[in-house]
Amino acid sequence: MIKLEHPQRGGDGAGKQERAHHLITALAVITIVPQSLPTRADQQPKDFHQSPERTIEPLKEEYMVAPAFTVHRQSAFRSWVPFRVTPTIFAEDTRTLRCIMLKSMRTTNSSEVSIKILLIGAAGQIGWELRNTLAPLGDIVATNRSILDLIDEDAIRRTVRSAHPDLIVNAAAYTQVDPAEAEPDLAMKVNGHAPGVMAQEARRAHAALVHYSTDYVFSGSIRRPYREDDEPNPLNTYGKTKLAGEKAIAAVDAPHLILRTSWVFGARGKNFFSTIVELAREREELKVVDDQIGKPNCSKAVAEATAEILARVSSRSSRSIVEGIAEASGSYHVCGEDHTSRFGFAEEIIALYGRRAAARGLAPLRVKRLIPVSSADFLTPAARPHYSVLSSEKMAQTFGVTLPSWREQLALAFDEMLLGGSQ
Repeated sequence: MIKLEHPQRGGDGAGKQERAHHLITALAVITIVPQSLPTRADQQPKDFHQSPERTIEPLKEEYMVAPAFTVHRQSAFRSWVPFRVTPTIFAEDTRTLRCIMLKSMRTTNSSEVSIKILLIGAAGQIGWELRNTLAPLGDIVATNRSILDLIDEDAIRRTVRSAHPDLIVNAAAYTQVDPAEAEPDLAMKVNGHAPGVMAQEARRAHAALVHYSTDYVFSGSIRRPYREDDEPNPLNTYGKTKLAGEKAIAAVDAPHLILRTSWVFGARGKNFFSTIVELAREREELKVVDDQIGKPNCSKAVAEATAEILARVSSRSSRSIVEGIAEASGSYHVCGEDHTSRFGFAEEIIALYGRRAAARGLAPLRVKRLIPVSSADFLTPAARPHYSVLSSEKMAQTFGVTLPSWREQLALAFDEMLLGGSQ
């Protein structure tokens, strides 16, 4: 669901008398049918029912429209978030929304804020989703490994200085946990040294840095959800290098958000979810460890949460998003509320596939038996924490952002997988 709200009727544009007009060239009209409408008052943005209905005349070459609107989008995790949208206008209807995608814009005397974002690691699981979720915040310069090699510190500096960003978002990492044991130097350059260089360049450019880290910075010795201020003690090279990156960023003291998440999966790329589906199609028996406990998180939900956090930071700051991040600088755990074991996660993946196979015309899985085993029976080069559950309480209290249960996220990822993943 997406709604249009005039700035003088509430939202983050309340009370702003923006008189300038935008000259806009329309590209296309897209019809969006919302899956569901909000059912509780606390899910609805202010003035949801009272917001003035707007219609769009038949498509013309140019439109003159008032410039400032707040778009309230119901995200994948069912919370309402305001986005200041300049490249898109939305026309509201309670059943169908017509979306006019805009080609160009010129403004004068407007208080609209649009930032420049350097997105590093745009081809990864979270980075791929961030290309879409961060778009309403401003212009994105996206890089991937073929464009920017993170072992080259000079290349990092050149890339940042040529982009002149307000915000650097680092979604790149060496994430192969087992191979990292044989390549500790490479993992350290990418995960430990490169983020420190980004922080240095962010400070030099008077910009802010958003960086992703992992639950594997913890040992698993505490049998309660880990808080941000708990002492890290990683068991493997991957966790040690990610912790080194966190410390390198903190040492620079640039405005930053370190977002730790865990067990990332999605419809796109290689991850636990896609691996279980693949193996269940090939084998009659699967063995999965049942003594590793954590929180699965869908890459799209993590990206949505990131965008919501930044939107709220931006709306709270009377000056700039950089200063807003400076006020909130620190580490936050971006994850849902409930946890499971690796075995429980695999069990739900297979069960979900089975429930939807007939309705979606899918071939049944070959797997007949799912067998729980201990980590000791499933030896790997890298040790994993037995308990790496992250507490998301600080994120909820600071930004008012929460993610849905991992089962809800899994259902969304499954539906997206059937559609061929993110486009």
